[in-house]
Amino acid sequence: MRILLSALGVVFLQVVAAVQASGTSWRACDEPDAKATLAKSRDAVKAAKSLTFVAVVEPATGSESPPSHTAEVSLQRVDAGGWAMHTKGSVIVKPAADDIKGKGKPGGKDLVTTGDGTVREFEFAYDGTSARSLRDADKAVVELSSTDLNDLKLFAMTQDAAGSLPWELLDTTPMPEPAGASVSSGGIERVRDVPCDVVVITGKSEGNLTLSTRYLIGTADHLPRKIERVRVTKVEPAAQKQNDKSGKAPGDNVGDKVADKAGGDVTTTQSLTLTDLKADEGLAGSMFVIAVPDGYMVKAAAQKKAVAKRDDRAPARDNAGRKAPPAERGLLALGSDAPSWSLKDAAGHDRKLSEFRGKVVVMDFWGTWCPWCVKAMPSIQKVHEKFKDKPVAVLGMNFENDPRADPQAFMKKHGFTYQVILKAETIAEKYQVHGWPTLYVIGPDGKILLAESGFNPQLEQSLTTAIEAGLKDTGL
Repeated sequence: MRILLSALGVVFLQVVAAVQASGTSWRACDEPDAKATLAKSRDAVKAAKSLTFVAVVEPATGSESPPSHTAEVSLQRVDAGGWAMHTKGSVIVKPAADDIKGKGKPGGKDLVTTGDGTVREFEFAYDGTSARSLRDADKAVVELSSTDLNDLKLFAMTQDAAGSLPWELLDTTPMPEPAGASVSSGGIERVRDVPCDVVVITGKSEGNLTLSTRYLIGTADHLPRKIERVRVTKVEPAAQKQNDKSGKAPGDNVGDKVADKAGGDVTTTQSLTLTDLKADEGLAGSMFVIAVPDGYMVKAAAQKKAVAKRDDRAPARDNAGRKAPPAERGLLALGSDAPSWSLKDAAGHDRKLSEFRGKVVVMDFWGTWCPWCVKAMPSIQKVHEKFKDKPVAVLGMNFENDPRADPQAFMKKHGFTYQVILKAETIAEKYQVHGWPTLYVIGPDGKILLAESGFNPQLEQSLTTAIEAGLKDTGL
């Protein structure tokens, strides 16, 4: 018997050694194939005629802070394709003196309620062609007509409603994979007692930024129960050292995990949990249209214009009397005068566009809530460093929905050193900003050299070309 047990032991050790040599783990053998799990989940979402749930948006995984959003959400397929949407709930707009607790509403829904002035209620609906938002404080219903998902998301952002909606599920292909992304398994976790397979889609790194999404997918029905949006920024040693002086890197408006000195990474996670999820419930079509209450007015939202990308992004001007080519549709024309403005910087000092006359000015309209803005920031920082000894001013024109946001702390934490200008939403109409990021390069004579909206992978080069053209007028 001893000889037999000894022989079995030797065989077992040989098997373990072979598995380790192959790079396979025992846990991996038990985990489902990530791509297969993702495919089943996509099929389940596509097959669903409707989805209803209570959305809970948390500032960070495991955070003890109260949710930043809670809302009742209903989604229903429309015949023409896409989804009708309705979301109603509350968003925290500033931290409370003490913890805010969900006080509950009829039906057992755990929604945050007003009463102490720390939250703002919202209602947003879309019927497949028109979106409406109820703004009780303004006695208004704001309306947008569009079938473009990006337009709807942008409109929902301005109406407090975007955080409660699972945009990744509303895409033509649910849970999309960006070009160059990888798909991996994260094991099995529970969401409110529902066992879930974890699938991680990690995008290709752009500069020092990597974006990934963790989907926690119900093992029984293959429907997502939680979506975690993860942003990892590699911090340069100098920036890390600057943060370490205070003993703690400053936070931003969402929860974050600050890297230690050896790691050099800053990870920010925002999660959306879909609780009480139900599929294929019978929903009345009327719930996706917000009626206009007596005494309320209907206001048209500023609609994002279609963006026509030009093949030649080099700056064009009309100094010789020729008409300059237009900028991207919806933006100010190249060669036109940049509108004046007077705003405060992060230190509280008054700044005016006119004080930068004689310099080339880069204006980047951005927000800490905007992933594409953050994705563009490493390129803008490189441009700032490249021209720091030239008459060039790089300005981050900040726009925030959340008063708790601290854009200057966000900049410091991520190692960005160009100047921040606050409350840029007050001049957004002047500059026809309908999407983020939006960038302008203004020449030393105050005329626009470049205008573009949206993330551009060649941003560093396009900004450099425009700035160099502007510097020729200064003789440098």
